[in-house]
Amino acid sequence: MAVGLAGCSLAPRSYTLSQDELQTMVAKAFPRQYPLLGLVTLNVNAPALGLKPEINRINATMTAQLNGKVLPHSFDGAMDLDFALRYEPRDHTLRATQVHVNSLMMTGLPDGLASMLHAYAPRAAEQAMDDVIVHTLRDEDLAKLDKADRLPASFTVTKSGLRIDFDQKSKAAN
Repeated sequence: MAVGLAGCSLAPRSYTLSQDELQTMVAKAFPRQYPLLGLVTLNVNAPALGLKPEINRINATMTAQLNGKVLPHSFDGAMDLDFALRYEPRDHTLRATQVHVNSLMMTGLPDGLASMLHAYAPRAAEQAMDDVIVHTLRDEDLAKLDKADRLPASFTVTKSGLRIDFDQKSKAAN
């Protein structure tokens, strides 16, 4: 019985990923390209992440370029958005979800293109971050969690990073 309890104590009840660790993981998913109406492409670069503990979300600011055959040249801009997290049991990842664009600006766009951008680009920007892998649980962590019958249950954005809390598999499934 003592051996069984010792094995369970190896599994953490929670752990915290620093902002730098989150930044490194998210950067691996960029740059990304999103076509808009088949006429132009929104190119999105890796975001700089910020923590928003007051609303339990992560903020992302990133640079973007808009280019295409119908444009005289490329236009530079910036995006600001925030997102929540969800656990994907299929590959043991934490992924961005509930992405919300706070602002999207491109400098020097003609009025017609600016209208099109504001109509279609926020959705493309939300898609740019939706389902992006923020963290992948390591094999050694998974082995400990499996042995203790635990799964990620909740995510809390704190001033020091992202805290991942674990719960019994039977409770987490409910």
